[in-house]
Amino acid sequence: MHSRTRVLSLGTFAALALYFLIWSVWRAQFPVEIWFSESRNAFHQDAAAAGLPLYPSADQLIVNNYPPLSFFIVGALGRLFGDSLFVGRALSIIGLLTLAVEIALVVRILAGSLPAGAVGGLWFVAIMAHNATSYLGANNLQIVGQANMAAGFVWFLERERSGLSPVPALLVIVLAGFWKHNIIGISATAVLWLLLRDWRTGARPALISALAAGGGLFACGVIFGAAFYTNLLTSQAYSVGHLVSQIGSLQWLAVAAIFWGIWVWFSRGSYASRLTALHSAIGLLSCLMQWLGDGVFGNAAFDLTIALSVGVGCAYAQIRMSPIATLLGANSTRVLPVVLLALRLAASPWKPPHPNGSAATTGGAAGTPPERRYSRVQFLGCPTTGRYCSVINTFVYRRMDARSHWTYPPQTASSAPNRSDFGFQQGRGRRWPHSYRSLGTVGTHAYPSVESLWIALGCACATPRFLVQLVPGGGGIDDRRPV
Repeated sequence: MHSRTRVLSLGTFAALALYFLIWSVWRAQFPVEIWFSESRNAFHQDAAAAGLPLYPSADQLIVNNYPPLSFFIVGALGRLFGDSLFVGRALSIIGLLTLAVEIALVVRILAGSLPAGAVGGLWFVAIMAHNATSYLGANNLQIVGQANMAAGFVWFLERERSGLSPVPALLVIVLAGFWKHNIIGISATAVLWLLLRDWRTGARPALISALAAGGGLFACGVIFGAAFYTNLLTSQAYSVGHLVSQIGSLQWLAVAAIFWGIWVWFSRGSYASRLTALHSAIGLLSCLMQWLGDGVFGNAAFDLTIALSVGVGCAYAQIRMSPIATLLGANSTRVLPVVLLALRLAASPWKPPHPNGSAATTGGAAGTPPERRYSRVQFLGCPTTGRYCSVINTFVYRRMDARSHWTYPPQTASSAPNRSDFGFQQGRGRRWPHSYRSLGTVGTHAYPSVESLWIALGCACATPRFLVQLVPGGGGIDDRRPV
């Protein structure tokens, strides 16, 4: 690999990753809820650290359907450093960088090139910082759980290459499953890879890991009682419509999938191509299955993103196998996908769908007048309602109603909210007119423009702690006023 090609590739993705990371890192300092699961996670983390019941009984109005490991670890770190909310936010950023290193190590094992692994890892950081702003820099368990699982996967591949037993690495993967329960891609890939290569040899490690997972679930039942199973198996609504509403976000992975797919086709049969094909297929299947469930959003695609990041690194390392390389040369062929991947990230800002299905910046339901389209933010640490609670339905609405900024929609059978999940409300007949603006709120999910970024950084220097007041729509920094 030519040194200039390597520097260009690494420098391009490093610059994009750094730029997109600025927003999530800067935003993490503010006491504003970034995603609706933040306050819930902090509540359970503090409960675990204080020795309070972690899994509520069936007659209570709250549910905790997550495994316990993350709550105890983050809660303990929160007691040590002062606040589990900000500890969780810091861990999500550390977890992202750790995942980048782990992706580079996987590529080195599969394709024998650490610089190519760095290309895959830096692209992963860039696209996650660009697309996953609801999870990065937020007190969310997913990214750290993925990093824990990937650590076991690196060890698994290293032990398999050295001819050692994969059981210790599989046990690490099982343990990571008790951090977050929907991380399916890596664990399923490891087990199926063993069974598909040689089911007689792989059956024993797979059985041991299954028994370890079952033993862990049994131990949780002994420690936390029947409430653990009741919470873990909480019923959930499923619909094809929710899958359809989310599947469009896979377009951001299309260029990487095409680049990787061309390499896989021409290098099929190799160790790296077969493993990445299995990993990507499981990641895609896991993503689509999870998106059938109500309330599941972008984190379902993290397994697929990791798999394609590994695939990008392996394809970059072994680009000579492509027939295009014989025409353009290996170095020129390496530059082409780097340029396309970079342009896909830089061409347009990420505007993820509103959790209720409306566009992120265009307002609520179709036909909603512009003056009725509002941004909204959830507050943490409100002095009147207590810490870690969502006050969007009381505090904010009352303030807006008092200022004649809000009129409640008619409470009819078709428009009354049937779901209240930390502020996101949805009616059966129509959606409530809420939306996010590009930078009008700190809790936005849209990445800011360059101009807005500099304005925001200036505000951060002038007022490092402030709350955000919701005002009528029409994005802009002028809408941000201290309460």
